[in-house]
Amino acid sequence: MYKFSVRPAVDQDAASIFRINNAFEGIGLFLEETQSMLREIISDETSVVLVAVNSGHVVGYVHAVDISSLMESRYVEIVGLGINAYYREKGAAIALLRAIQKWAEQMTAKKIIFPIKTSDEEKLIFSLKKENYIQDERSMIFVRSV
Repeated sequence: MYKFSVRPAVDQDAASIFRINNAFEGIGLFLEETQSMLREIISDETSVVLVAVNSGHVVGYVHAVDISSLMESRYVEIVGLGINAYYREKGAAIALLRAIQKWAEQMTAKKIIFPIKTSDEEKLIFSLKKENYIQDERSMIFVRSV
């Protein structure tokens, strides 16, 4: 059984986040970019990066943003979730999702959304459903480079 503590990310976590991201093919920034983005996100009061820690090591992270909209009630969007391959299916993602739920409640959000890319594993979808996330059949994501 693994025990995970969850805490807000600090600048020193950038290298761990970089390693987690770069374990996936084609995903992730360079280390210097990761460091810069993490500093920027930490200073933004409408965003949070939380890390899951096991035995003193960062084994996963989640990045979420509090969104106010003129079209719907305030919500939180999970924009990134990364787990070290060894710790997948061992509870790290669930610990992070539960921590984001608490943060969303503090931000007075009415819901949490988590757009999932088709390349994400079915096991993640199973974990989300287990935590009472439902698939919104109306959603489609369009992407344009700038």
